[in-house]
Amino acid sequence: MLVILKVVHITAAAIWLGHKILIPRDLRASIPVGGDTAARAVQRVDFAERLGQATGLLTLVSGVALIVAVGGFGAVSEWIYAGAALVVLSFMIGGLVARPAWAATKSLLATGQVTATAEPIRRLSSVLVIESALWVLALATMFL
Repeated sequence: MLVILKVVHITAAAIWLGHKILIPRDLRASIPVGGDTAARAVQRVDFAERLGQATGLLTLVSGVALIVAVGGFGAVSEWIYAGAALVVLSFMIGGLVARPAWAATKSLLATGQVTATAEPIRRLSSVLVIESALWVLALATMFL
């Protein structure tokens, strides 16, 4: 059972990081083209957002399950708690900054203001970099 939990945890974490790596480039390349190209980019990012939320939550839940499986919260290093805190911080940044930036981008696209999307796309790109950095730091804490 422990092996299965580890596989689920590592797989979910990898997908959670990987789902957002190409989003900024995709948006910068697709949105200015407009039309079907921009619409497909919106669909891809909407899917990536759902995938990221699901795999981020699965990463957190499977991490807690691993803690329980190895003997409980007293049996793990304090670094595991630091990693979990970084994961929660990443969720908060995503919800408070990335999600509104994406909503603003979609709203501007819906009203035909393609050139105005540059700022929310830039903000979204920056936040995704921060989230990825937090993910890497959380990963590092698992090995300390």
